[in-house]
Order: sequence, then structure tokens, then C-alpha cells
Amino acid sequence: MPNNIPNYIDLINSFTSGNISANEFEKKYLELFKNDEKLIDCSDEVYEVLDTLFYAVDSYCSDPDLQNQLVDSLNSHQLLDAAIIALHGLSHI
Repeated sequence: MPNNIPNYIDLINSFTSGNISANEFEKKYLELFKNDEKLIDCSDEVYEVLDTLFYAVDSYCSDPDLQNQLVDSLNSHQLLDAAIIALHGLSHI
């Protein structure tokens, strides 16, 4: 796989397998995605999957009280679902 894609897959696998929490995944994914200079070289399909997951991660809110106040926020279960979809998408590209 080109670029840093294996790093994304490893991180997503860590989250979906329960090795890291949603909060830790949020922090690590945002850091990886925002600082990945190699994203420019990936295919449109790969970028779309990673960018869609970025928006899900960015919408994640760990505070249940705030989740009720924020219209488009995601809880940890919804973030997990988005990560599983992304992992599936990356494995089929």
C-alpha cells in the first residue's frame, strides 16, 4: 500500500479491536491525518475513505452531556462504526 496507509490501518485496527479507547483514537487519528504530508500522493479513493473518517473523528464527543447539545456529534459507538466502515473501505481498495 502506498504512503502512510499501513499506519492508518494499524491505528484503526487498534481502535476496532479494543486496544485503544475512542479518546486515544481521536487524538492519534487527528494528529496522523493533519500531519500526513504523503496524503497528497494517495488515490482519490483512499483519500475519500480517510477524509470521511476524519470528519467522523472530528465530530466525536466523549462528553454525554455535550453530545445531547451538539447536533452532529458522534458517541464512541458511532465512531467505532465509522472506523469499521473505513477499515473495510481501505481493505477493498
